[in-house]
Amino acid sequence: MSTFRAALRVAARHRLYFFIYLACLSLLGVFLLILPASGQSGSHETFDASVAVIDRDGSEVSTGLARRMDATADLVCLDDDERAIQDALAQSVVDAVIVVPEGFGESLMQAAREGAGVPDVQVAYGTDTLSGALAANEATSWLSLVARAAALDGADDQDAAVRAADSAVDAQATVTVADVGAAEGGASRFASYLGYNTYSLFVTIVVCVGLVMSRFRDQRVRERCDVSPQRPGRLNGGALAAGAVLALGAWAWVALVGMVFGGDVLHDASAGQVAVGLAAMLAYCLTPLALAFALSRLNSGEQLLNAVGNIAGLACMFFGGNLMPLEMMGSGVQAFALFTPGYWFIDALDGAFATRDLAAVAGRLGTDFAMLALFAVVTALVGFAVARARTQRAVGSARLASRTV
Repeated sequence: MSTFRAALRVAARHRLYFFIYLACLSLLGVFLLILPASGQSGSHETFDASVAVIDRDGSEVSTGLARRMDATADLVCLDDDERAIQDALAQSVVDAVIVVPEGFGESLMQAAREGAGVPDVQVAYGTDTLSGALAANEATSWLSLVARAAALDGADDQDAAVRAADSAVDAQATVTVADVGAAEGGASRFASYLGYNTYSLFVTIVVCVGLVMSRFRDQRVRERCDVSPQRPGRLNGGALAAGAVLALGAWAWVALVGMVFGGDVLHDASAGQVAVGLAAMLAYCLTPLALAFALSRLNSGEQLLNAVGNIAGLACMFFGGNLMPLEMMGSGVQAFALFTPGYWFIDALDGAFATRDLAAVAGRLGTDFAMLALFAVVTALVGFAVARARTQRAVGSARLASRTV
């Protein structure tokens, strides 16, 4: 028991790490709980780009294009003059100017008959390039429909192709809008808070627990303990127990902050969802605890613990999809994310807070918890193996030196 208390005193001397890595970072995550979630204001305002169509063709296709842009954007009348076009773009009078060259309608019909690509219209963008690009995309999509209609009809009637394209665009599916933001907002915000602490928990446990355990691996401390009546196993057990208590304390702090500041948002989540989310976070904490143990067996110093804790914590946060959704990353990154505990922790949170019927996602949650436990076990075993190899190498060197002498 004296080793346990001594280990806690060592941790108390490094309380600055707890304050910076755990308290400050977790309190920053409170904003995810108290700030209103985006998309829940209940209001929606449409935005239309300002577009000018310069018709130099005068065909049914160019006329239909101007009519289509008038329906989907704010159509601005503009003279076919280079100076006027440049002034309108520079002064943000229009977001884009679409110029239909002479003979465009006939070129499009001929390309449709021959199965070639749709000819391009000339587009000039203003200061708001995004709005201009969206308007240009609308124009090219409509022209593609005209070309397909002409190719299917096989005739040279531009007016018929334009009418067919307008009919295809105007055909809409029945859409039902359901406001699920308020119903799922609280649960998702609490899950986001727990996922945000992926980094803070990892670096806190690795650095603080690693420092405690490494302190008892110091040569001078080991020499003093060797002459004491306390057995080595009891010494290691006391240090390990203190590390487990510190990891549990870090988990409890994050959970307490979330429960205190997230009381309002938790009304949207069931008790089972919250319990599974907190259990997943506790299972995630086992990996940095095992890593701290492995690093302490290697007699790692304070700088190395900070470096490994920060890098591994940021990697877990990144590959868990907290900084950027994994769907926006490449297939290689998505595949590598499977080999990080952060991915399985976030996946457990997504599964737990996706539905109140936890039985429906029991298989997914079971896999997530099993993977988190596997990461912790493998990390601890690697630490044991490396430490044992170093010990055997040191013993072998000592024996060889004694024989030489």
